[in-house]
Amino acid sequence: YVGTGGIQYLKNSQIAMQSEDLFISKKLIKVDYLYKNLSNKDVTETILFPLPRIDNFFESDFAHTEELLKSFKIVVDDKNIKPEMHVRTFIQKDEKSPLIDATDEFKQCGFSEKEMLNPWTRTNYDYEYYVDKLKQCKKPQIQKILAKFKKDDVIPWSSQVIYSWKQTFKANGLTKIHH
Repeated sequence: YVGTGGIQYLKNSQIAMQSEDLFISKKLIKVDYLYKNLSNKDVTETILFPLPRIDNFFESDFAHTEELLKSFKIVVDDKNIKPEMHVRTFIQKDEKSPLIDATDEFKQCGFSEKEMLNPWTRTNYDYEYYVDKLKQCKKPQIQKILAKFKKDDVIPWSSQVIYSWKQTFKANGLTKIHH
């Protein structure tokens, strides 16, 4: 579920994945899941589908991440579902440092969802804009995170998109989910 502290993944022993079929080509990735409700009652859960974290660096080749966001679709039992989109931001000094979920700090520092999505959408290639905005933020939590960096350090941050939707699994029934 998506709580105020972020994403928490929960398991439900009443819902079992029967199959997962993955198809990957140069132009398409699709996945078909089949779930079974093992109980004799309908079960409603929040389903989460996380996409990978994307760094806010622009020096390397990258997939058409904006197109991925635009084309992402969920189909449940042949019906289109409109998932909710959640954007998380992370700061990690280097590979040896822990990954810090800085979503709340970015929001407190005035970052819009559009700005937090920048690694995905590439609407602003001015990396310094984000670094300056972070450094100018006087909120104690972000200052605590930034204290680990030297004055001229680049602040590496990334963004993750997580889709969610409410799903009812019918009693003793099968549910097909496609994306």
